[in-house]
Amino acid sequence: MNEKVEQKLREKIRTTIKEKLSEAITGADRKILFILIREIVRNLKPKIKNMDVDNKSHINRVGSSILGIIRAMTYTPDNANYKNFKKYFPKNFNNKLVQKKLKQFHSQNDKVQVTLVTQAIKNELSEGKVTEAIKKVSDAEDGAGFRQDWIGIYKGKFIQFKANFPVDAKKHTIKHFKVPKSKYSEVVVISKKEYDAQQQLKVEQKLREQIREIIKEQLNEQKFKKVILPNDMKTKVKVSKMIKQLKLKIDKDYDVKALKARGGDQVISILPKHYNKFLELLVSNNIKVRG
Repeated sequence: MNEKVEQKLREKIRTTIKEKLSEAITGADRKILFILIREIVRNLKPKIKNMDVDNKSHINRVGSSILGIIRAMTYTPDNANYKNFKKYFPKNFNNKLVQKKLKQFHSQNDKVQVTLVTQAIKNELSEGKVTEAIKKVSDAEDGAGFRQDWIGIYKGKFIQFKANFPVDAKKHTIKHFKVPKSKYSEVVVISKKEYDAQQQLKVEQKLREQIREIIKEQLNEQKFKKVILPNDMKTKVKVSKMIKQLKLKIDKDYDVKALKARGGDQVISILPKHYNKFLELLVSNNIKVRG
């Protein structure tokens, strides 16, 4: 008899605990969270199609998206998921009270979270069939998100693929390149969008450098006077002695450019203040001058 009473008592305790767990958020707290989640459902409506509130798989699909959005609300503004989901956030989501309630929501077990989300979905969408199909959002270990293109990099090798989050992208890259555990830190993943932006920036930087060089050359051409001389060894030796005699510094006072690797002419660009003295030395050394 005592055993039967004890057994019934255990069952009653289990039932009570189960009910408490499913209703862990109660009263005003539950009402506030219910309103917040319902607002997210409303914001998500344009992405929902052919929704049947009596179909468990439909509810689960929308529910996983909403849980992902709720999780994203706790991230920092520079987080990719925060940026992707921000358009679905309820008004005043940065309010201290809202953030406090979100923290309370995330402290509950999965069953409590799913129950509250499911009730909010049914409440908002049960008034009529929504005629648009939901954009499928695949689940990841840390929530649900929109798939995007990623670039995985390991030892200079690249691979492009689709994934939800950086953690998924890194796992895929490790698996593809068969990266040993000791080398996981060498794996780099970056979104295709960010990668393209970086490549574009590199191209722009290179172009800027080329433009600077062209401008520099043009300024130098305007700044220096040119003298065209034979490009033979005898002339080179004489010119080298003259430059030392005048104490000229390369790039600052003069520049030399051979028009051909061997033979032909060489062009010496020299500052105007040294031009006359340099010309006199050339003439006195019987060097043919043009220009």
